[in-house]
Amino acid sequence: MHAYLIQAHGSWDLLEKALALYDDARNDLYLHIDANSRNVPFEQIKGACRRSRVEFVRRVPIVYASYSICIATFELLEAATRRRSYDYYHLVSGQDLPLATQDAIHEFFRGALKEVAGRRVPVNFVSLWGGPGAVNQSYWTRFYAHNPWIRHARARHRPLRALFFLNRCTRRLQYLLQAGRKALPYPYYFGDSWFSITDDLARHVVARRAWCERVFSRHVFCPDEALVQTLVMNSEFRSTLYSDVVDEGPSRSRRCLRLIDWSRMENRMSPRVWRREDLGILESSSCLFARKFDPKVDAAVIDRWIDHLGRAVDGVDAAS
Repeated sequence: MHAYLIQAHGSWDLLEKALALYDDARNDLYLHIDANSRNVPFEQIKGACRRSRVEFVRRVPIVYASYSICIATFELLEAATRRRSYDYYHLVSGQDLPLATQDAIHEFFRGALKEVAGRRVPVNFVSLWGGPGAVNQSYWTRFYAHNPWIRHARARHRPLRALFFLNRCTRRLQYLLQAGRKALPYPYYFGDSWFSITDDLARHVVARRAWCERVFSRHVFCPDEALVQTLVMNSEFRSTLYSDVVDEGPSRSRRCLRLIDWSRMENRMSPRVWRREDLGILESSSCLFARKFDPKVDAAVIDRWIDHLGRAVDGVDAAS
């Protein structure tokens, strides 16, 4: 059994289409809906699934780059681990779509094993973009710099954009003057927020929720991109990673099986939104999930990709 942990804040039609692709008797779906979202069609969303169990977890108001995203992740992990032990837990966004059928996904993870200390263990898929071995500007401003403005940001406050601008200026100034924290309380690592992890690692993370709040909530910028990375790289689970080597390249997200195009970013904070001209990239990818899609940018690519997966399912059914 697999658990899909889904963080969503809008694009409900897209979310329903994604849920229909995850809908399988071998999957349970856990959804966190941003508490800032209004007029959420809960029953309609739940009705997208006929075979999977769907559960909505406690809602948290999300502020980008703040610890609120980590709280949402903990709510999802706690709900899933409380219910049962799953083979894998997949954290995905409501703007993600699978790149393979559920049969192919389950088959892949059944064979995802590596040799550790003389025995075969399941692999954890977590990406790594940076660590304490290479303290570049990105690392320094994430962990050494103080982030006083983000800590006070609230999603419903109108000057949110101004607070982020002030915070960015403050972090840059601290970097130029090297005026941040003199020492870190822990060796931090960072990467993609999204992951596919085993039950043992999921419970390891959940058990450290209180510690994480102390360490990540006050100073770390984008703590959701450091939470699991820091925990796994400072534990025995490091040896179970698909790769524990820091990768700063454009394909770095493949370490967590996510196809994310950081080379053609939409803006400072968002990767490329997939479009019809990218269908060839989606079809040829060895990843299992793609981020991100937006019907306001290109709705046709979503329907064409769903049709493609449907033909793949029909082909399997016909062959069997």
